[in-house]
Parts: sequence; C-alpha cells; structure tokens
Amino acid sequence: MPQPNNDELLAFVLEIDSLLIQKGALPHQRPMHAMLEASKRFGTTIITDTDPTSLCGRINSIYHQLYRASDLYMPPIYTGAFMFRDIFYPVRIPVFYGTVILDPVSFLQDMERDQKDWLFASKESGLTYLDQAIDIFDFACGLDELEHHESLSSSMEMWRLGRRQLEVAAAAALVSFDKHAIVQNCLIACELIFKGALLTCGYEKAELKTKYGHNFKKLGTEIANSLPRVDGDRIVSVASTLPDLVANRYENENYRRIDIGRIVMTSQFIGGEIIRQFASSNMRSELTSAADDWDTSKRTFPSLTV
Repeated sequence: MPQPNNDELLAFVLEIDSLLIQKGALPHQRPMHAMLEASKRFGTTIITDTDPTSLCGRINSIYHQLYRASDLYMPPIYTGAFMFRDIFYPVRIPVFYGTVILDPVSFLQDMERDQKDWLFASKESGLTYLDQAIDIFDFACGLDELEHHESLSSSMEMWRLGRRQLEVAAAAALVSFDKHAIVQNCLIACELIFKGALLTCGYEKAELKTKYGHNFKKLGTEIANSLPRVDGDRIVSVASTLPDLVANRYENENYRRIDIGRIVMTSQFIGGEIIRQFASSNMRSELTSAADDWDTSKRTFPSLTV
C-alpha cells in the first residue's frame, strides 16, 4: 500500500488525535496510539525507530509540531510546591521502576543552578527543602502503593480526594496571581487526610463528622494518640496553627505569600507523615547524605514552635 504524503498524514493524525482526546487518552500517550492506528490504515509494520522518514518518525514529527515538547513527555507521578523565600518552585516526583538511586535535588527541575546554590548555602533552607521533598515523595508514592490495599478502601477514598486538593493547591501556587484560594484547598486536604487515617482506627464517617467536625487540633490530637509511630508532637503543633476551615470560607483574610507558602508546605508534611504510617515508602529512613552536616534524620520543617 502506498504511503501517505505529508498532507494526508497530517489529516490522519488530526483525525486520530481528536478521537483519542474524546476517549480520554493523555497527550503523551497519543503518538503511540496514532502509530498503531496508522499501521492498520496504511498496512505497514510499526517500528519505533529514530528514522525521521519512517512512518513513525513522521507521525512523531507531526506531534512535535502540534504540541509542546513538555506535553508529550510522561508526566511525573506527582507535582508538589516548595517555597524558597517567597517564590514557589515545582517539586516533581519522577516515574520510576524497580530499584533506583534518587537525588531529591533533581526534583527541582525548574530551579536554576545559581538558585540551588543560594538555597543550599543555608543549612536551614536546604534541610527545609529536603524535608519537603521527602514528604511529597512519601505522600505520592505511598498513595500509589496503597491503591492496591482493599482493606483501606474507605480511607483511600478520602486520601484520593485529599491528594486532589493538594495538587490543586500546588498548581495554583505555581501559576496563579491571586493565591488566597490555595488556603482552602490545603485545609480541605488536611481534614480528608486526617479523617482517612482515623477510619483505619475503627471510626465511622458519621462519628468523625459529629465528634471532630473541622477541628484540626482535635483531629491532630487523635491522630497522635492513635498512630504509635507518627510524629505526634509535630502533628498536634501544626494542626493547632492551621486556619479555621469554616471561617476561611467567609472571611477575606489577607495572607502574605510566605504565610500561604507555609500552609502549603505544612499540608504536604501532614500528607507525607500520615501516609508513611501505612505504606512501606519511607524516603527519610532510606535517604543517605554524602556530607555529615546534612542530617535528614531530624526535621527542620515544620518546627515544633510554628
């Protein structure tokens, strides 16, 4: 069968790509699907080589004309946010398989070398970042692991919703001009993560609603009493400082950028610390440092006196 010319192939790719969008295929998945459909349409064997003149190479070139390169890369497992001074940076947890060596600093892909040097020039800011990278990693990878635990299905329902709220908060922190809505996302996420954990301790959803409501101090205290390995003192400390969820809906609080950043990062700590209690993923216990003065066994953020 004769191969399509450039105009015919472009029309084919646009046709298939539109169908794939309707089916919910993600951008990075669609080039391969288009290649498979092309093999059926044009009666050719698909070989994913680097030859730009092959059918696969031509389809790949079309996709790189239609979309940004970043759209066609496999997305990270999760993207959190880290605040250095008052600037937010994405913390991207990569997709990986098997046993790998991970460098938490590599999660800061959008931070320039000079900025990284500035960040790690101070032990406090450097260790704060490492705390956050560990928390975000354990939260994301732990939830991915727990998806397969049927005994945690009720908790996972809440934790998935909490993850969505935290992802929205991070995304808004990274791109939005008005960041005040981020606080509400974080508060909802913390409540969902706390209550999801307490469901594993024998509580019913109705009981959590009537006994604890939106009271973060009560929820944090119960978490500290119920989970023996959790960093209870820190959980209670930060839970006591979170804004009131209900009041935050109706009061126009004028949060500073640094206040919003601390709330985002505190919420990520809560997510990581809670999920660590149930999943085997524990980057803090596995992380090693080449320098003795970068001890990550003790937390820098959040402090017990926030």
